[in-house]
Amino acid sequence: MEVQRYARAYILQLLGGTLFADKSNNLVHITYLQFLEDFEAAGKYSWGSATLTHLYRQLCLAVDIDGAEIAGPVILLQLWAWDMLPFLAPIMGNVLRNDIIQNEDLFLPPPFGHRWRHALETT
Repeated sequence: MEVQRYARAYILQLLGGTLFADKSNNLVHITYLQFLEDFEAAGKYSWGSATLTHLYRQLCLAVDIDGAEIAGPVILLQLWAWDMLPFLAPIMGNVLRNDIIQNEDLFLPPPFGHRWRHALETT
């Protein structure tokens, strides 16, 4: 029971602090508590779609005439910009963009942001 409590706290921080962050960056909306009540049901939700929807909504609010800040998972926007607009991206040096993570006998494509893990290192 204690492990589940810590897991819920960690996931709540992940939801409110990273995926669905607000401009205060220190508050978590109480709405997300209901999604952590049942772990099996939470695993069936489309968190990626919800995260992108939240980011798109925050982008719409940021370009409003009165908008001065942006909230949400801005790291996703940054990774997209680096990939789609290479002149904005840091120089990658000798790192291959299509690295493959090797997991025993299974080859998995890396996460989207994985290709930039060494981007700011100097060679």
